[in-house]
Amino acid sequence: MSKKEILTTQDILAIVSSFRDRRYPDKSIEEVLAIANCNAAFSIEDAIEATCSQAEIESHLHSVYLCDTLDSPDNEDDGYTDPKEDVGFWRTGIRIFLLSMEGYDMTGHYQAKASEKERTFLRKFGKEGYVFFTVKGHRPNTIQKVTKDYIYVTTEKSEKPNRIPRASLRRALSVLFYRRVTTLKALIRINSFSSAIAGLIKTIMSDICKVTETKSRAVRLTLRGLRYIFSGVSKGMDDARIVRENGGRFLLLSYYYLRSDPSYSWKQRLRELGYEGRCVILDPGGKSYYEAVQKGKNPNVIFHHWL
Repeated sequence: MSKKEILTTQDILAIVSSFRDRRYPDKSIEEVLAIANCNAAFSIEDAIEATCSQAEIESHLHSVYLCDTLDSPDNEDDGYTDPKEDVGFWRTGIRIFLLSMEGYDMTGHYQAKASEKERTFLRKFGKEGYVFFTVKGHRPNTIQKVTKDYIYVTTEKSEKPNRIPRASLRRALSVLFYRRVTTLKALIRINSFSSAIAGLIKTIMSDICKVTETKSRAVRLTLRGLRYIFSGVSKGMDDARIVRENGGRFLLLSYYYLRSDPSYSWKQRLRELGYEGRCVILDPGGKSYYEAVQKGKNPNVIFHHWL
């Protein structure tokens, strides 16, 4: 599979199927997806929208598997791995997962920021004759005209202007605003971007973005500033309300404290408070579950009663 290729539904199902064969040979693919959905808010649609890599999806599924097996440490036949032996999992502390909120605009805030940034730039510089440069080759590109849907640019060698779709440009900018740190390669996966559009992205964001080149020669874009992710509000949605009223946008919730709500009413509550789906992050709660068992408690199984 090409590294530049965006994973399709069939690709992701193949990854899940391979994982099932190794870890859950007695379960169907549907059951494995149900486990992942309940325990980590993982969905195929979300993985595609986020352009997750195969390694990222496998890491998600592995973390889900560790959380799943915590309730049966004495069962040696189900492939159980003692989570204490998985140093990477526990040293990291948490695994975060994107929360899918079906039927909800998950990027509205960042789409608005991207549109505002694009309009501001074009009002000032979107005139015939403005020159910007490609990221790596530093080759000049000249804006010829700007319409409602396209930006027309020419290069040193081109005879006719090339069209840059403004919708694609805004989408790339919104991804950068959301992720804050990304590479041009990741943005290119959204559309088949040319070197011209990559240079335009760099030019538009130059006042608030640091551009560096990694050891592997990838171009990394990093927005200046900090992002606060508020945690400790899983037990009380009133705390989430206070965070939102004071401008907070990102929450980190522990699924350990949400698992007893199979109707997902907490999702609806977050929608009502104005949180966007991709700004809500889940800790699967496996560590809390494990520590409770170690203390002699008998917490409810995280998800088996839903299957």
